[in-house]
Amino acid sequence: MQGINAFLAVVFLLQTASTVSSQSTFPDSDLYIPLKFDLGIGNAAQITTVEGNTTDLVAQTLAVGEGQFTPGISAANEGFVQASGSRFTLNGNPWYCAGTNAYYAGLKYIMSDNEVSVMMKEHARRGATVLRVFAFSNFDSVPDPMMPDFGVYNEEAIRRLDLALVAAAENGIRLIMVMGNYWPFLGNMQDYVDRGLGPGKHYSLFYSDPTIRGYYKDWLRTIITRTNSITGQKYSEDPTVFSWELANEPRIGKNWERNQGLQPGRIICNWVAEMSAYIKSLDSNHLVCVGDEGMRTNGSTAEPHSWINTGYDGVDFQCNLAVPDVDFGTVHAYPDQWGIPPSGVEWMKDNFFGDRARIARSLNKPLIFEEYGMRAEGYLPSREPLFDFFHETANAAGYACTLVWAVSHYSTDAGSRGTLFGSNDGQGYVFGYDGDGSRSVLAQYQYQNSRNVGDTPPVPPPPTVCKDVPPPGNSYTCAQQEQWGKCGESWMAGYCLVTCGKCLSTAPPPPPPPACKDVPPPGNSYTCAQQKEWGKCRESWMAGYCQVTCGTCKISLPYPLP
Repeated sequence: MQGINAFLAVVFLLQTASTVSSQSTFPDSDLYIPLKFDLGIGNAAQITTVEGNTTDLVAQTLAVGEGQFTPGISAANEGFVQASGSRFTLNGNPWYCAGTNAYYAGLKYIMSDNEVSVMMKEHARRGATVLRVFAFSNFDSVPDPMMPDFGVYNEEAIRRLDLALVAAAENGIRLIMVMGNYWPFLGNMQDYVDRGLGPGKHYSLFYSDPTIRGYYKDWLRTIITRTNSITGQKYSEDPTVFSWELANEPRIGKNWERNQGLQPGRIICNWVAEMSAYIKSLDSNHLVCVGDEGMRTNGSTAEPHSWINTGYDGVDFQCNLAVPDVDFGTVHAYPDQWGIPPSGVEWMKDNFFGDRARIARSLNKPLIFEEYGMRAEGYLPSREPLFDFFHETANAAGYACTLVWAVSHYSTDAGSRGTLFGSNDGQGYVFGYDGDGSRSVLAQYQYQNSRNVGDTPPVPPPPTVCKDVPPPGNSYTCAQQEQWGKCGESWMAGYCLVTCGKCLSTAPPPPPPPACKDVPPPGNSYTCAQQKEWGKCRESWMAGYCQVTCGTCKISLPYPLP
């Protein structure tokens, strides 16, 4: 607990200098914008890329060879990361991870092709195993967007994602691929609505309008079913992809739903159910996550920061994570941005971090601390005690992975060991491996990697149905294990549940869901094809009918559509 004690000592010193209000401190205004995007990094005019020749470049610098990239194998990465209970597994063993956000790795206009390889090598050398990357850029938001318009795809720009995956694979790094953005950066949800439906409409339509949802699905399908132009490997078969993430920090903020007479969180939760099911229909190998910050609609109302728990941002963490096709939860934390003074961070330990961990455990799913950071000035004298607090709190609560925003490498685009990449963002969230915050981050890398070493027994499958499954690695029966008094051993957890009397319930498993069928609604003679042609599929009285024709088989919405 050394980091927590140091953090509290710093807070005490700051409290002696000023009095902190006990009221909710969230800045309820348009001034609240994310102060972490490196809007100034890179200079497109000064960056050289190998136009149309990326394959040759990578073959020279990354030694791409035949047989390195086959289904389930991608250079140094072998096997898909899976979720098993509250942990991740890799090739049957528990797997923990740590890394950083490097959203720009897939953006061609920000750095050269060679710089992608330099970045991956440096992060791997320091011990990072996961990077979070934005796998989109839309419309006229950047000089070279991947999707200049709906249905129009820029192959040269998208090839940068190919390169990022290969460079990551060569260095044993896996990528969280983020597919959209709430914030006004790289073509966000409001841009989708403006371009698809015309200006002046609320961005909540991104989640609810069928036309806009169709455009978003087009992008999902384009990327997830893509074949890497460098290796010939399908993205859906590349284990370098850690997971597909629906969007960066989806929100419907400022109590918009409540002001419309709606229940906060329902619109986004329905969208999460639809889109996660759609991704799984395209790719059964990879995990899916939401990318939300962990906000709730019905959590603790304890002040001074209850806005995190009461639906202000229109996000219901528990509902999102309960969606069957969402494999793990995400939590972000920026107390300096969220109006939480240093004295309030201790409040987050149980009311935010611990609460979300309890929800994830109750749903038997892993949880990751996907974003956290601190500006260089104006909050605490150093990032180190805050990061120590974050890491120790997350580790103790059972978070499976931590990704800081953001530690960076030194650019070589300007020559040998140039400027710290991203340090000219003008906001102070980026630091180097030799900068303030790096000690704690490097220690967290080392800690997480150490948990993946040794003869740790495989994680047993979650006991959704009580069965007698013998432990792997030996030929003894459950009856023998029980006779020899082995039921209480730690390595027997989850195995031989019936024989060892560890079943939580003797009730039979629930019946399977009914098969999806085309059943016309009663009381009329019209066919399902006619109902679809006349646009009746979304009518309330059509619920449960014509599911095949109306394309509702895969989607089990947590709430009825408004």
